[in-house]
Amino acid sequence: MRKIEFRTNYKKYLIVNLRKKEEELFFWYDEKQEFLSEIEELKLENVKLLRLKQDELFKTKLRLEREDKESNYLIYAPF
Repeated sequence: MRKIEFRTNYKKYLIVNLRKKEEELFFWYDEKQEFLSEIEELKLENVKLLRLKQDELFKTKLRLEREDKESNYLIYAPF
């Protein structure tokens, strides 16, 4: 039941939780890649979508900690 609840309400959940703070990093691990198609269509105000790649982890770390410390990010990890 929890999985179905999240699947139908994930957009609302993200919007509510990403509005709470400034400079927020929200990690979304999707090991089974169940939300792969939905994540591409997701549009959130004042939030940048970053699709994490296993071979670019250090590059991502630099981006978040040095290059763009002031933006809100939804970091989606499909692995």
